[in-house]
Amino acid sequence: MSDPETAVRITGAGVTLMGDLVLHRDPKGLVIFAHGSGSCSAIGSCVRR
Repeated sequence: MSDPETAVRITGAGVTLMGDLVLHRDPKGLVIFAHGSGSCSAIGSCVRR
């Protein structure tokens, strides 16, 4: 949470994003970089790296 940049990999449908987010395309799915404080909510798998 205190990380300036948190990479969040989301798979599935019904993705809801909150905060300042920058979306990046990934061959395996959707990679989202959250700058500052941001939260992600998805119907499926949500993995933080």
